[in-house]
Amino acid sequence: TKFGIENHPNPFNPSTEIRYQLPQAEEVNIVIYNVLGQQVRELVNRKQEAGSYVVKWNGDNEQGLSVPSGMYFLRMKAGSFIANRKLLLLK
Repeated sequence: TKFGIENHPNPFNPSTEIRYQLPQAEEVNIVIYNVLGQQVRELVNRKQEAGSYVVKWNGDNEQGLSVPSGMYFLRMKAGSFIANRKLLLLK
């Protein structure tokens, strides 16, 4: 197993499923940012064992409010592994 991340569907409405794999135990941080680089929502921030995981983002921010349609960026950091993905929310 190696590090990996994907999301489906994309574009999405109302939610997208983010699947990721860890080949070893790591501190994992997955955050959604808007096009201005502002943090919208932190989805994961904890140590996780090796394995496959799924987390869902339903287009809300830290306050639980729905965000507008548009492009968002997902950033995953796990140890030295960093991945960025574009997410398109269409309402």
